Amino acid sequence: MSPIINGNFDEAGNTIEPGKYAARIDKVETKISKQPDHKEMLAVTFTLTAEPNIGRKVWANIMTQAASLWKLKQLAEACGIDMAGRQDFDSDELQGQELGITVVDETYEGVKRSKVQSFFQL
Repeated sequence: MSPIINGNFDEAGNTIEPGKYAARIDKVETKISKQPDHKEMLAVTFTLTAEPNIGRKVWANIMTQAASLWKLKQLAEACGIDMAGRQDFDSDELQGQELGITVVDETYEGVKRSKVQSFFQL
C-alpha cells in the first residue's frame, strides 16, 4: 500500500509573497556556480520564522569574489557580525543566525520562484 501524504496542497508552490520576513540561516554550503562562470559561491538556505510562513524555505547565492564581497558583508552585518577591519571570514559564523530578509519574485529558466534580494537586522 502506498503511503498517504498529508499537507495543505493549496500552499504548495515555488513562491511566497514578495516582502520582508524574519528568517534563520539553516545551511551554508560552498558551491561552484553554473556555466559560464564556474566561480565559488555560498549557497545559503533560509527558513522563515514568523507567521504565516513559518517553516518555508528560500535561498540566496552569494558570490565570494572581491567585486561581490559587499553582499556577503550585508548578510553578515544583518546577522549582527561586525565586519569592520576584517580580512577573512568563516562562513560557519552564519549558521543558525537570525535576521531579516527581503524576498522578491524572479523567473529563472522559465520558472517563477522566490529569491532573497537583501538582508537587514531584525
